[in-house]
Amino acid sequence: MDIDFTSVFDIIVTSEEVVAHYARIGITNYTKNANGMPNMKTNKTVCKIIYEEKRQALIAKLGEKCRNQKLSEGLRRENSIGEDCPICLEPMSNGRSILNCSHVFCIECTITHFREHQNCPLCRAEVCGPAKKVEIIPISDEAVEVIVENNARHVYPERRNFDLYNFILTGAVLFRNSEHSDAFRFADEIFGEIRKFGHDVASDVKDWYEN
Repeated sequence: MDIDFTSVFDIIVTSEEVVAHYARIGITNYTKNANGMPNMKTNKTVCKIIYEEKRQALIAKLGEKCRNQKLSEGLRRENSIGEDCPICLEPMSNGRSILNCSHVFCIECTITHFREHQNCPLCRAEVCGPAKKVEIIPISDEAVEVIVENNARHVYPERRNFDLYNFILTGAVLFRNSEHSDAFRFADEIFGEIRKFGHDVASDVKDWYEN
């Protein structure tokens, strides 16, 4: 079954969607750029919420499409039971393949045919194109270093308005000077922020490849 899936990585969150999200929850006091639109970097938490909402909606849409295509394929499969393969003229008792053009063949003939051809043996409709070579330009070490450094130096409210280094340093000082320090809580807080930092770096690397 051929399903035209759309990658979730193609989801884009726009500044207009961020404005609409804040308006929906009644918030007007958020970080904005000089043009009055929200700063996407400092409003990253909201961007992630909108991204997840759009991702879930896309998954639901694709799931419905998949269910519909499976139903259609099931009806075609039932109608082909007991038929002979149009290539070898043998009963299709060991399984069958159904192409998008609705023509049905036994598994053995399908494998043999598509080793050398990309179209339907009967109507010649293209089923799959020839393999394409995709050239991927690797990201340079300098670009990675810039991305990592920018994210490490960025100040977030979740880091108590510190960059990553000073957030960890301040937490370590507070942990050392407190008589009631919880080592597990301290480790979880630091590890959680490092995970967020990793996600931010990965997101920027993805943006580099897409743009």
